[in-house]
Amino acid sequence: ESQRGLEVEADLPDTTDGRDMAVLLKRIDLEQGRIIDDEELKRNISSARPYRQWIEQSRQHLENLPEVEDSEGLRESLLHIQQAFGYTQEDLKFILEPMASNAEEATGSMGNDSPLPVLSDKDKPLYNYFKQLFAQVTNPPIDPIREEIVMSTMSFIGPRPNLLGMDVKPGEEPPLRLEVDQPVLTSANLAKLRQIDKLTNGKFRALVLDITFPAAEGAEGSKAALAELCARAEASVGEGYNVLILSDR
Repeated sequence: ESQRGLEVEADLPDTTDGRDMAVLLKRIDLEQGRIIDDEELKRNISSARPYRQWIEQSRQHLENLPEVEDSEGLRESLLHIQQAFGYTQEDLKFILEPMASNAEEATGSMGNDSPLPVLSDKDKPLYNYFKQLFAQVTNPPIDPIREEIVMSTMSFIGPRPNLLGMDVKPGEEPPLRLEVDQPVLTSANLAKLRQIDKLTNGKFRALVLDITFPAAEGAEGSKAALAELCARAEASVGEGYNVLILSDR
């Protein structure tokens, strides 16, 4: 009896595109005695739960939240801020200026033949001391505009609930996901994050953590401040905060 095999009825097309076969799904249903094709299988899975409704209910776009007053403006001049963060004349001329004037990213070489920061007598930003080892090849630009099918700058802030694992009961709302269009926040968006608990009725709670320490304490002071910062961040999560803002203001 076990050698007879299984007889199933299948309504399959006479011809199929071999290129598409790699992404097609097939299910053999032993109870119904038939093969379920790709379209029916995906339709049954996608309609099993109100996933679209859950996504729309759980999405909270930072850009769409009401504007709030930004009470944390720059306390130093723009030049001092640029110098503190390591901006150079090259950055302003070849990177920022084309972006501001032409709304496009400047095209440049992947290679970096500038002198090593450890051999320079000039102050360099910390990230200049780290180099990425990769093949020196020429690749076409990739960005979320020309390559929107495979790339996106959308990011999430705070918790990221598993939409496929949610079991939302009637009358309940799914956990919120706070979305931003890009990882670089404007001052207005940062002001919203500071007051995110008011804007979302307490569903998100933000806490600002001070990352400064007295410069006179030197390296030992930075180590102690970093350890304290980690401890405060860990404790704040236990207190119910789900958005942490590290601030030097």
